[in-house]
Order: sequence, then C-alpha cells, then structure tokens
Amino acid sequence: MQHSDTISQVNALTQRFYTKDNACETTLSSLMECVRPAIRKRLQEKHIAGDDLEDLYIETVERLLTATRRSREQPDHHIGNYLSYALTVADTVFEDHIRRTKPNWCRLKRRILYLLDNKTGNKVFARWRLSLRWLGGLFTWQGQNFQPTPAYNILCSSPDSLGSLILAHRSPEQVPLPELLARLFRWLQTPLELDELTSHIAQLQGISDHTPHSLEGLAMVAERDMDHFLPPSSHDVASEVMEALSSELFRKRVWNILCEVPPRQRMALLFAMPREEVLLLGRVTEIAAAVELPVNQFAAVWQQLPLSDKDIAERLEITPKQVSNLRKCARERIYRWLARKEAEPEQHSNR
Repeated sequence: MQHSDTISQVNALTQRFYTKDNACETTLSSLMECVRPAIRKRLQEKHIAGDDLEDLYIETVERLLTATRRSREQPDHHIGNYLSYALTVADTVFEDHIRRTKPNWCRLKRRILYLLDNKTGNKVFARWRLSLRWLGGLFTWQGQNFQPTPAYNILCSSPDSLGSLILAHRSPEQVPLPELLARLFRWLQTPLELDELTSHIAQLQGISDHTPHSLEGLAMVAERDMDHFLPPSSHDVASEVMEALSSELFRKRVWNILCEVPPRQRMALLFAMPREEVLLLGRVTEIAAAVELPVNQFAAVWQQLPLSDKDIAERLEITPKQVSNLRKCARERIYRWLARKEAEPEQHSNR
C-alpha cells in the first residue's frame, strides 16, 4: 500500500473510531493493522533489531492502544493525525530505551542539540522538522531534505578516512564538537536525521556504550537451555504469567502482547498449553490465526493439545531444545510487560 493510501485509510478509520459508538474495538483493530508496519519500520530505521526490536514494538503498540482508548473518552483529547501520533509514540519508546541502554550516546545527543538549537548564540547550525523527522545541518540549510551525496556514502562506508579528508590528519576524538560538526556538514553538503547524526559522531569520536547480548541468541548459538545463562531467580515466570490470565483485564492485555511476539515464540507457547488454558486467551478462531493455521487444520491440532516439544519442533523445523528456549522467551517477554505494569502505579505515586 502506498504512503498516501495508508494516510487516507488511517484518517478514515480514525474518524470512524471517534464518531461511531458501535464496533469501536473492531475499528481500532483495523486502525492498528494500518499503522503497525509504519511503527516497525520506524524502529528498524533507528537500527533496532532482534529482541530489542520486538520488545520496543510491543511496548509501542501497547502504549498506543491505551492512549487511543483513553482519548475516546475525552472529546478534547481526540487524536488528529493518527499516523504521526503513532510514530511519535514509537520515538518516545525508543528514547526511553536509549536512555536506559545508551547513556553516553544520549549525553552526546544533548550536546549536539545544544549546538543545533544555537544555545551558544552563534547562528552556525540549525535543526528543523521535515515531514515526520528532525534534521540537523548548517543554519542556511533550514528546510532542506537529506540527500545521499558522494561524501555521505564515504562517511557510511569509510568513516576512518575522515581524519585525512576533512580534519587535516587529526583524529576526530581530538577535534572540538562544534568544529567537527561544521567541517562534517560542509563536507557532506547535506543535512542528516538527528539520531543518525548522533550515531555518526559517536562512531567518529569513539563514544560507545555496553551492548547487551540476547539470551535467546546465546542459547541458540550454544545449543544450551536458556536457563544456563540466567542467574537464580525468585520469580516463577510461568506461574506468574498463568496467574495473570486469571484476571479478565490482564487476559486481554496478555493476548495483545502475545499476538505481537515473534511467530515462532508464540507458536511454541500456545502449542504447549492445555486447551482450557488456551481458551482463557481467546476464541478458537483467534488462536488458529495466532498460530498461522486455517481453522479446519487447527481443529485437528486442537484435539491433541498440549503438543510435546518434539511435535512442536517438527512443525517449526527446529530442535526440541530450541522450542523450549522460544517458549521461555515468550514467557519472559510477557513477564517483563507485567512487571512494568505493576511498577507504573508505584512510580506515579512517587512523583
């Protein structure tokens, strides 16, 4: 679907959501289907991948659903440009993630913003919003869009060459940030998206943060159980997830989260659950869609639930140990969401 068609469809669904009393949840589901690809793309453009991508994607969808339902109850808070709002929520989730995981990168971004916003009083740099993105560049470039210039391609492919090309054989780490920005922009002859600019400067100046490794990835590579890499915990994750299903409010939210986890994790969890537990989550037709089977094919599987790890492994074309790891990842993801939700009231009460 083209971008203009997506915007038109999102606008029509938004209007229907706020004006039609009946089937507002059905309309909201359709609205979310329209914006989900844009949310995922937005996060991917920020170089988020793997478990982080899935976690941030799920968190964005959950925040967006909550805010949208709340806005319907208050006419003065109806969302106008829904696609823009959805991407803003994704940006906020990403920024929260970056503050937690990349404090050095965040400090650098604040320094760059200080210069771009001319807090020094010198009108050398500027930043401006173009479409749905913030760009930074020279003051006289305001309003211009990014262009993939030859110099930009060199920056991406051979950043180590900049010392000889624009810095008179000095190391970028030794060059003051204002001078580095000025020389970089004049050489590039194009503004850059703000987060990308920060990442390039961080790479040039050797600014880095510790990168956590995915437990699922470690377990898969080592062909060992994920528990091998985890410290002893007082939490029984499986029990706490099942306990959450006893609450009608949490059942709906857990189902929303489960629908957003990677398909193989979702299948590894659902196929291993007894039928009575699966029915706590949703209707049989919804479960069939979640495990990506036509209803008539799922009916045969339904009679066999719960499946063994060996049977699930044959369906997913992986090993039983990988099935176990995928299921644990799904439970951990739901548990992390539950833990955040339990912490939110306490955080608000302390403000």
